[in-house]
Amino acid sequence: MIAKKFFFLAVGLFFYSQANAATYLYFNSEAGDYIGQGLKQTWTEDNGTFSVSRNYDNGISVSYHGSDWWTLNFAAPGNAQLIAAPYENAERFPFQSPALPGLDVSGSGRGCNTLTGRFDILDVEYDTDGKVLSFAADFEQHCEGGDPALFGSIRYNSSIGAEPQVNITANGSRDPIIIQSGNKIVLSASVESAKRAGENAEIWLGIQGPYDNLWLNGSRLQKRILPYSAGPLSDLKKDLTLSLKEPGIYLGVLALDMNRDGRLGTDYTDYIVITVK
Repeated sequence: MIAKKFFFLAVGLFFYSQANAATYLYFNSEAGDYIGQGLKQTWTEDNGTFSVSRNYDNGISVSYHGSDWWTLNFAAPGNAQLIAAPYENAERFPFQSPALPGLDVSGSGRGCNTLTGRFDILDVEYDTDGKVLSFAADFEQHCEGGDPALFGSIRYNSSIGAEPQVNITANGSRDPIIIQSGNKIVLSASVESAKRAGENAEIWLGIQGPYDNLWLNGSRLQKRILPYSAGPLSDLKKDLTLSLKEPGIYLGVLALDMNRDGRLGTDYTDYIVITVK
């Protein structure tokens, strides 16, 4: 039996959502996981097309086609219809034992020959003909009996997990970047407020380094730890241009804190690693 792990992290976790319903695919892949390649990634309807159907084990198949392509299959034991419940000891769909659930997350040229895993169906709604209207699942998958896991979430027209999204890039990249001392760098921050729009919140945007921490407050960069903004939450897009002269490793940080108390919190946080040579 697989010990249930949680992929919620203090930093680096972000969700895409729409005001009342969300459609997205999120991967949090551990180092050594073949499918996710050790990366955190999110795909939304801005990046491609999602479709959902019933698979031939009476389960649910969700497909995404965009710059990447992915197919996710979930099935209950014994050809039963999926309901909102945890499903343990999953095997690779469609080759699972009749008494066990089936799971398969594959795509972009990668798949497991054998797998172990588990998943939680958080939301599933069918119409009178059995067509899937909404679907939400969190999953854990291990290829070939290995320890590295692919954790993830799939949402299709679901209000489950319609939480704010925070996202930060450096010079347009989500991957760690290397720059030369003195070169300009642009941190691009975005916040999607989703169903928490209008709640009192603080947004923190800055850079943490080996010598100084600089935080944007209004239109000024300063060493004091102060939020960029505080008040009713709304969507945000903000570019911050700066020059880093001292060599070292820095973190560009974007944090959304739903506890408005003047102290840096990490309810929703993303970061980017910057190496200055």
